[in-house]
Amino acid sequence: MKSNSPPEAHPDLHFEKIFLYFLHFFASSRNSMETIALSSAVRTPEQNARDLRSVRRIPAVVYGHDVANTTLSLDRTEFLRVYRAAGQSHLVALDLGGTTKNVLIYDVQFDPVTDDFLHVDLLAVSATEKISVSIPLSFIGESEAVRQWGVLSTIHDELEVRCLPGDLVDSFEVDLSRLQSIGDAIHVSTLGIDTTKYDIITPETEVVVMAEEAKEIEIEEGRPELDLPTEEESKSESEDKEKSE
Repeated sequence: MKSNSPPEAHPDLHFEKIFLYFLHFFASSRNSMETIALSSAVRTPEQNARDLRSVRRIPAVVYGHDVANTTLSLDRTEFLRVYRAAGQSHLVALDLGGTTKNVLIYDVQFDPVTDDFLHVDLLAVSATEKISVSIPLSFIGESEAVRQWGVLSTIHDELEVRCLPGDLVDSFEVDLSRLQSIGDAIHVSTLGIDTTKYDIITPETEVVVMAEEAKEIEIEEGRPELDLPTEEESKSESEDKEKSE
C-alpha cells in the first residue's frame, strides 16, 4: 500500500552541502584515495520513489564502464556516511548484486525545502581509463599582500582535470604566501600540478587567485531635500491666518 505521507525531514542535512565543500580542505594532507564500500539494492519498477524515501531509502541509478543502466535504492544512513567521507572525488566500492564496481558519486539531488537526498547518480569507472572530474583547490599559507591591506580575489576554487581513478586526490594546494604585493596573481600553470598524471582542462593561463587593492567605499554627502511650500502656498497660508485672526 502506497504511503501518502511526505518524506521525513532531516535537519542534520541543512548544512550538508556546505560541510561537504569544506571537508576537502581539511583532508588535503592525504595523498591517496581510500576506497569506501557502499551497499545497494536493485530497484524494481513497482517501487515508487516516494515510498522508498518514506522508509529512509534513496532512489539511485548506476551507469558507465561495463555497467548497464541500473536503477537502485540506497540506505539513507549508509549513504550519508559514505557521502561525507567520499564527496564526489573519491572512489566508492559499490556492491551491485554480489559484484563490486568502482564508482564515483556523480550527481546528488537535494530537496529544496528539507535539503534531504532526493536522487543519486553513480558513475562506474575503469581503473585504466581516464575520467573528467572537478578537484577542489585548498588555499594554504598567508599572503603578505593581505597584510598590506590588500584583498584576495578568488577566480577558481576547483579545477577541471582528466586522470585515472587511482590518481584522484582530495584537493590541489594553492600557496597564498606567493602573493607578496598588490597585483600578484597565481595562475593555473604555476600550481605545480603533475601533468604526467593530470590533463588540466581549465585553461592554464587563467588566474586562480590574485591580490587586489582594497576599494574605498565613497559615501556621498549632501543636504537632505526639504519639502518647502511654494511662494503662492506661503502667501495663501498667510492670508488664511490673517482672516482667522
